[in-house]
Parts: sequence; C-alpha cells; structure tokens
Amino acid sequence: ISKSPAIFDEVKLKWLNGEYLREMDPQNFREIAEPYIFKAVKRRDIDIDALISVLQKRTELLSDIPAQLDFIDELPTYSPELYVHKKMKTDKEKCLTALEAMIPALENFDSWGHIELYEKIIGCSEESGINKKAALWSLRVALSGKETTPGGGTDIAAIIGKEDSIKRMKKGVEILRESVS
Repeated sequence: ISKSPAIFDEVKLKWLNGEYLREMDPQNFREIAEPYIFKAVKRRDIDIDALISVLQKRTELLSDIPAQLDFIDELPTYSPELYVHKKMKTDKEKCLTALEAMIPALENFDSWGHIELYEKIIGCSEESGINKKAALWSLRVALSGKETTPGGGTDIAAIIGKEDSIKRMKKGVEILRESVS
C-alpha cells in the first residue's frame, strides 16, 4: 500500500489498444474497422484489403480511422510547401522533376500492387537520378495532399487505383509548376 495516488495513463492505454489491434486476425480487424472506414470513405472502387492491411499496422484507436482517410474520396486542397521536407531532402523543384519522371512510367505500367509500384518508382528514380526518398515523398503528397498518411505513396496508389493516382499526380505537377515559376 502506498500513499501516492493511482495514476491512469491514457498514453499507455492507447498504446496497449494499438498493440491489441495489430495482433488481431486481419478478418476480425476488418469487421470492426469497416464502419469507421466507411464514415470517411464513400468510394467503393478502392482496394479495401490493401487499406485494411495498411490501417491495421498504424491504428491505435478505431475512432482515429476516419481522420486518417479523409483524402481517399477527394484530394484536398493543399499547399505546395508540403513538398518541402528537410529530412527527405526534398524541395519543390526535386518533387516536380520526380513527378514528371514518374507519370509516363506509371501510365504505361500494368501491375498496380504496392510492391510492384514500389519497385517501379525506385527504378524510375534511379534512371532519372532522383533521390528515392524524394520520389516517394512527392508521390505521397501528390496522392494524399497530406504530410502524414496511414501508408506510403505506393500504398495509397494501390488503394485508390491507377486512374485516380495518375490524375492526382498530374494535379501535383500543376500545383508545383505554379509554385516554382
């Protein structure tokens, strides 16, 4: 028995809940997460299995899911300053170059899974002499309009599909061209 009062640690409880969710069977996680997903996502043409896979690894509270997915249905308006990231060693010019190199390569690319997309983008960045971190960062921002997402750029591309990914990347090029000039 101690004289000090009991402590209720909400941060630790949130972490523990996240551990529980990550250990769940993927099908069980899907069942409990879908209502939260479809609060934010109205589209039915997305790869829900890829989305579930990404979310399960990064979710601590189910109630946080809708806020993580607000970019899926529609690309939000975003600042070109998102492309500037010191840790990734990116700036607007590098991201513009990366997106301009990736778009034609991905337009002619048929396999649209996360792993295949990652390999294609890494290959494209090496061919173009672009830092792979800059390429992946520019892809994430162009597809989501956000700095943080439940998955990386290739995850998002696999989830939203080829047509929407290419359209969003072209929009990113437009935003960057206006900002750079």
